[in-house]
Amino acid sequence: MFRIPLFLICSCFTANAAAQQYGHVWQFGENVGLDFNTSTCIPAVLTNGQNEGFEGCASVCDANGTLLFYTNAATIWNAGHAPMPNGQVSPGLTTLSQVLIQQVPGSATEYVVVTTTVQGSGPGQSVYHVVDMALAGGFGDVVSTDNPLYEGITTEHVAATRHANGTDVWILLHDYPSNAFLAYLLTSSGTLASPVLSNVGPAFAPCNSNVNARGEMKFSVDGSRLAIAGNGVGNGFGPSADSTNMLALFHFDNATGIVSDPLELPFARGDFGLSFSPDGTKLYGCTWKALNFITADTNLLYQFDLSSGDPAIIADSRVTLWSSPTSQPFGAIKLAPDGRIYVSRSNGSHLGVILSPDLPGTDSDYQHEGLYLNGATSGFGLNNYIEYVGCGAIPLSVGTGQDKTFTVFPNPATSTIALQGAPLSGPGTITVSDAAGRIVLRSGMTTNRVLDLSGLVPGPYLLRLQDTTGKPLASAHFVRVP
Repeated sequence: MFRIPLFLICSCFTANAAAQQYGHVWQFGENVGLDFNTSTCIPAVLTNGQNEGFEGCASVCDANGTLLFYTNAATIWNAGHAPMPNGQVSPGLTTLSQVLIQQVPGSATEYVVVTTTVQGSGPGQSVYHVVDMALAGGFGDVVSTDNPLYEGITTEHVAATRHANGTDVWILLHDYPSNAFLAYLLTSSGTLASPVLSNVGPAFAPCNSNVNARGEMKFSVDGSRLAIAGNGVGNGFGPSADSTNMLALFHFDNATGIVSDPLELPFARGDFGLSFSPDGTKLYGCTWKALNFITADTNLLYQFDLSSGDPAIIADSRVTLWSSPTSQPFGAIKLAPDGRIYVSRSNGSHLGVILSPDLPGTDSDYQHEGLYLNGATSGFGLNNYIEYVGCGAIPLSVGTGQDKTFTVFPNPATSTIALQGAPLSGPGTITVSDAAGRIVLRSGMTTNRVLDLSGLVPGPYLLRLQDTTGKPLASAHFVRVP
């Protein structure tokens, strides 16, 4: 059951959605996933995957949103949820914060899978593997492994965005423990040559187990902004603890690969997950207080407002959206095709959901138990791909059933909603149910076709036409707004 108390009925944009459905199916730990290929862009929960990834994971779809393969950095599974024949690429490597799958520009079948270095553990470990979907009867196989990227040590961060030419792709890593960003350009050659180097912003301070090499790095949807979080250790509240944490915002030039204009943000200690809002005016972050924290600490989900463009105002804009004990850490934060932001909660039966991420502060409407995982539990990861949003609100909702079609409008609705198009007279009832499945409004089909919604709280609802036995004849979703 989808248990978000507010959603937008939406339709995937036909203008560009065909080229931007590569993120429409997620597979993440523990053996759970989301499918955004629904008529309303509300994800269906999947429990047939094999991804037991503790942290970072990635999935990729074709242009129609059909799952191709997924990985936890150690194993690459095909769409049939079996390891590819050569899919054991990095056995045991399941604790990277991020792993990336990216299609080779201009190729219909080739993809690169980028894996990095676990907690600054040694040089030369950041590599990429090549998958060819033309093999194994269309289920794909790994044709090349451990292609070197960087001879030094990197953090666990990896992110991608489009080049200014709209075809090539920048793949970004970060050196450890320096302040160097490494921007690799992926072209139709399928290789990742020497990176563009940007020494900018704070450096990572080596610490206990190099735990601050963990965290997420994210681009805004348009690729112009970049944020990075370094997980950091506890060690109390003194300067020694503070020096291990990192939270910073930058500009990115997608024509040159240069990172610039660093802005160090006030960290919450143990910062891990990050995501920009669809319009790029908000930055969301969360914490995973993993090592040497004390019971007085709390895990936080927070928002920064970037809309002013003023560094001082941005740095002072942090709003806490949720606070949890150290035993309840957050993980990855991911902007989804439906325009919402999903928040992983380790060992959680639900994902958190930010319903209106473009809005400031608590108006963004974070729901801690936003999406029930149908009995499964999540790890720390979600998915990692170039950000895009594939849905937008439409004014009309169409319901069908047993050759009956009707519309409800306006949608979203305020005080009333009208029904049109289906036989609304004769025996039977009209019922309206809330997100928990409770019937909150009932009307005979012989009554007025305009329903009074003034007694309903804002949120999502399902309207059903039923015969005298209660059998559904047709149904449609709508949203009640203030």
